[in-house]
Amino acid sequence: MTQSTIEVLSQAKELLRAGQKQEARNLLNKYLKQNPQSEQGWWVMSFAVDNPVQQIQCLKKMLQINPDREKVRKKLEELTGEKQFAKQAVGQASSKGNAPHSPSKSKKTSSRRWIAPLLVFGIIIISLALYFGYRYYSDSRGYTQPQAISPQSSPTNQSAGLPPTWTKEAPTLTHTPLPTSTETPTPTGTPTPDPNATRTPVPESRVGTRAGMYPPDFILKDVVTGEEISIRDYTGQPVLIAFFASWCPYCKSDLPKVQEVYEEYKSQGFIVLGVGVGESESSARNFGSAQGLSFPIMADANRKVADDYLIPGFPFYYYIGKNGKIGFVNRGTIRMDNLLFQLKRP
Repeated sequence: MTQSTIEVLSQAKELLRAGQKQEARNLLNKYLKQNPQSEQGWWVMSFAVDNPVQQIQCLKKMLQINPDREKVRKKLEELTGEKQFAKQAVGQASSKGNAPHSPSKSKKTSSRRWIAPLLVFGIIIISLALYFGYRYYSDSRGYTQPQAISPQSSPTNQSAGLPPTWTKEAPTLTHTPLPTSTETPTPTGTPTPDPNATRTPVPESRVGTRAGMYPPDFILKDVVTGEEISIRDYTGQPVLIAFFASWCPYCKSDLPKVQEVYEEYKSQGFIVLGVGVGESESSARNFGSAQGLSFPIMADANRKVADDYLIPGFPFYYYIGKNGKIGFVNRGTIRMDNLLFQLKRP
C-alpha cells in the first residue's frame, strides 16, 4: 500500500468518524475508480454507504479480490441472513453470471445433512433390538421369564438390566448419586480463572463482536514484558479491551481515566488490555509510558486484531464479563457509569 493510498484511506476514515459519510463516499469513489482492486478501499466503503445492498456489493467485491477473507464472509452472513457464505460463490457469480447456488442444490445439501444422523439412529435401534433379543433368548433357554424393570427395583438391578448407554437414565430413588466432581471450592477474595475453562473451544457460531457473543481470540505481545497475551488467558475475569492510536487526542485524555478504574478494581481481578492499532512496539510502549498506564499494552502493527473486531475509529472499547461474553461495546469516549455498573455486579 503506497503512502498516497494510506493518506486517502486515513482521510476517509477520519471523515467517517466525524459523521461526514457523503464526503467520505465522494473521496472513496474517486479512489476506487483508480484502484478497483483495493481490498481496504472496498472495506472502508462498506462503512461509508448506508444502503445494505451497497454494503453487500462492497463486501462481495472484496471476496472477488481475496476469497480467503473470513471476516468479510461473516459480515455478509449477518447482512444477507445466509449461513456459511461459500468462498466460491462470489467467483462463480462474477465469471459465469449465475447465482451462488440454486434452490435445488440447497435442497439436496439440506437433505444430505439428515442422512448421517438417521444412519446413527438406525444403528442404535438395531443394536438395542439385538441386545434385548439376545437377553430374551438367553432367559428363555434357561427357562426363566424375563423380568420387567419397575420403579420399585433397586438401582443396582436396574443398571444391570439396561445397556451401558442407558444407565444414566435409571431411577435413583433409594440411593444418593456419587459425586461427579472433585473440585475444591475457590476461597473468596481475588477471582481465580478456571484453568479448564480455557480448554473448552467456543463454537464458531457464538463468536462475534456483538453483546452476548464470545469475542474473537487473539495473541499479541506485551510491549513491556514481551509476554504473549491471549483474551482466553483471562477467562473468569472481567476484561476491558481498549483500542487506541498514539495520534488520537481522545485516547490521550480517555485512557488515564481507565487507568484510575483499573487501579481501583485490579485487586478484584479486573484487567485492561490496551491495543495500539497500527503502532509499532516502541510507539505503543512510549504512549503507555507517557500516559502512565500500568496495564498490559500490545501493538497491533498489521491491524489484524482491529479488523477482526471491526474497529472504525478510536478510542474503541469491548467489555468482556466473567462469563467470557461481551457485556457492552463502547465507541468513542468510554462511559464510566456503564463500566462501573458492570464491575460492581456480583
